[in-house]
Amino acid sequence: MARDEAYQESERRIEAARQEEATELDLSGLGLMKLPEAIASLT
Repeated sequence: MARDEAYQESERRIEAARQEEATELDLSGLGLMKLPEAIASLT
């Protein structure tokens, strides 16, 4: 997965978790070097 693609996928997962009020978030397998700022929107 390309770096930009992985970052966009992580943002999609973060947004879905926020909307669903999920208690877990799996970003494994994306090869991220840093977390997106959107992660701060989760509680």
